[in-house]
Amino acid sequence: QAAITDVANAGGGTVYFPYGTYKITSALTFTGGKVKLLGTGKQASIIKQFTTNAKILNITTNNNSAVSLGFTYNGTPASGASAIYCSGFYNYFDDLDINNSYNAFEGDGSSVVSNSIYVDNCEVRNYANCGFYLHDQSFNWMVSNVFCVNDTNSYGALGAIRFYNQSEGHSFTNIQVYQGAYCITTDAASNVMGSRPGYNKFSNSYFDSCTSGCNINNSVEFDFNDCWFSNRPASGITISTANGIRFTGGGAVNNQQNGVSVGANASKVTFVNFSARGNNTGGGSYYGILFQANCSYFTVLGCTF
Repeated sequence: QAAITDVANAGGGTVYFPYGTYKITSALTFTGGKVKLLGTGKQASIIKQFTTNAKILNITTNNNSAVSLGFTYNGTPASGASAIYCSGFYNYFDDLDINNSYNAFEGDGSSVVSNSIYVDNCEVRNYANCGFYLHDQSFNWMVSNVFCVNDTNSYGALGAIRFYNQSEGHSFTNIQVYQGAYCITTDAASNVMGSRPGYNKFSNSYFDSCTSGCNINNSVEFDFNDCWFSNRPASGITISTANGIRFTGGGAVNNQQNGVSVGANASKVTFVNFSARGNNTGGGSYYGILFQANCSYFTVLGCTF
């Protein structure tokens, strides 16, 4: 902490972590900008938090980064244990391994807006609550080349990726999710415009074997391009109160219930060149795409069933 503070006070610089495991008992807090934490590799330089309800990195300033490091908790993490808590602007994370956290990444803009955050080439493993928890004025996270995996489906209670309240402009590309309770969940305390998740995009991503699949609620304008949702014990995708959800390419396949279930309060849901085949694997009355009564303005073009 002293080294991070000194570098921040000097106007920026690098704090280097040679090979080894570093024990901490409170969050490493960034008191200024342009601070870079640099390790020798995500499996080589490990920061281990021994307080199971504390953050590992607490970043509320701008232009900071963490590269080639591992983060983990010593014991079962509790609420509050976000390995990387990030608000501010233009913070960057690359070549990280985050294991055994409550939330791996938390973008919280409730006090300081969380905007223009970059995450690349990271592994997120065995997260109790969320891999990415983006909420309350978190904007424009650019996430790519990330593998989210849980050893069992008892992890990830709210999803590999969770959008809550106003959480907008995020882009997720080349994401692989395996196991856990949910792959994606969205929700809000209110369905009023400007208070709910919206205008978010997923591309070239694969969501496999999460118990309850993808659950989209209280959201507006999401795009899924060439994304696949498969092998869920439930439906692959459930859309309830939502508007303007679009799927182009990709599909929902080999789910025990519906490939996609579109609820009565959903409108303007679009499927183009989407595959909804091989579902209803558990037997019963399930479908490739189920549109419940009173959903409105839906489009299905060039799809496979």
